Amino acid sequence: MAPIDRRTLFRTGAVMKLANVPKFTGILFLSLVSAVLVGVVSPPAGAEATRSRSLPSPTYAQATKDPDWIETPSGLVNKSCVHRVPPGATVAADGSIIDGDVVTRVKRCPYAGPVRPANSPKSARPDARTPSTGGWWIDSWWHHSWLSGISANWSVPSAPTDRVDQTLFFFPSLETETAKSIVQPVLQWGASAAGGGQYWSIGSWYVTGNSSYYSTLSRAYSGDSLTGKVALGTCASDGGNCEGYIHLWDNTRGYGTSLDVSTPAAWTNAQSGVMENYGVSSCTMLPASGWIQFSSVVVTNGAYQQVDPSFYLDRASGSCNSRGSLTQTTMNIAWN
Repeated sequence: MAPIDRRTLFRTGAVMKLANVPKFTGILFLSLVSAVLVGVVSPPAGAEATRSRSLPSPTYAQATKDPDWIETPSGLVNKSCVHRVPPGATVAADGSIIDGDVVTRVKRCPYAGPVRPANSPKSARPDARTPSTGGWWIDSWWHHSWLSGISANWSVPSAPTDRVDQTLFFFPSLETETAKSIVQPVLQWGASAAGGGQYWSIGSWYVTGNSSYYSTLSRAYSGDSLTGKVALGTCASDGGNCEGYIHLWDNTRGYGTSLDVSTPAAWTNAQSGVMENYGVSSCTMLPASGWIQFSSVVVTNGAYQQVDPSFYLDRASGSCNSRGSLTQTTMNIAWN
């Protein structure tokens, strides 16, 4: 039998342990038989479009009081909708996790999606001395017809003066047209759905529809030099069905995290730098150094060529005197 194209496998979806059968042929065969017997293939767990029968997500205020809703770089997400991807495994286009001979069919998230605070820094500027309720405090934005990658360098800030239960995220990212999917190499302080604690850590995240996927976290330390990169290739003519990776490397320590993904939708929005916070009740719970810079930002288009993005400051909450400034290749975020 002719070799099975890996992208064909990504669209099948199954859960099984293979033995004594050709690696890809056995998976595809069993998946197709299952589809014939049932009469219908289950909808993908990670697809951008979610079922209309999804349970309504709680309000942000309700979610912050519910231990089943936990922090991710895309907002508060129910525990049942967040999935760890083992090193070397791949998130398929249908949301399955492929790890060697094991294909794990991820159960569909029952909720409509992540929960984010309702406040908008564009509509109301809070007291600069008082933190806002959470979410994206500052970010840059640029829209393009089709993007295939983004990379940036930044350094790990100093630790917060007050270390309680806050969670801080810093990252560059790409989003789809609907903003329902995001790929992001993330620097994190505090605990999140991926783990962590009162220290810095790095991880790679992919959020699609109402499901979130993350790599194993690695420790990072103040002053470490980081390089984050998203690279998506072998895409279809419309920019969808890409295969690629989300990578965050600690240049100082010589290790990093990576997450391989196969994504169904085209990527059209880029952020050169984002500051996202949860549980910050005092400005002293932010990094004491007071700033972070994303530099050497590179964005590539659908032809995998470097382009000159026209980033603009999308939002700046003003909380803790937070502010941003940017160029085509840098994003500066400051506070306090």
